Amino acid sequence: MYVVGTDKKFAVEFRDAEEGGKEMTLTEALNEQMKDEAFKKEYEALAPEYEIISSLIDARKARNVTQKLLAKTTGIAHSNN
Repeated sequence: MYVVGTDKKFAVEFRDAEEGGKEMTLTEALNEQMKDEAFKKEYEALAPEYEIISSLIDARKARNVTQKLLAKTTGIAHSNN
């Protein structure tokens, strides 16, 4: 199984040679993956890290600080990707 995604549609397609293929939203894809206990365990283990990241992004945006300005202020290289 592999995932094909698009930035504009925010949809992914799971393709399995035996099943054909099924298009679904990212939420549907996540819900499908969460049925796998190993995936679910790893996903939930990463939750605290992503909560911190989300909080930092929210704080930066609330203060109208761009990623470029933050990079310049902290001396950390800004990614152009």
